Amino acid sequence: MAALAATCCRTSLPAALVLSISVVFQGCWFMNMGFMLWVPKFVPKGITIGYCSS
Repeated sequence: MAALAATCCRTSLPAALVLSISVVFQGCWFMNMGFMLWVPKFVPKGITIGYCSS
């Protein structure tokens, strides 16, 4: 949605700002999920990670 607004209204500061913030937030989300899923120390207690051998 923000990308569409920033594309249609190239001179709109709020649209560009929302797009920039959402891209940064998405990057932070991916980094956080990467740490949570691949570093066993960061997995919450009570959660088990199982591996499928297929």
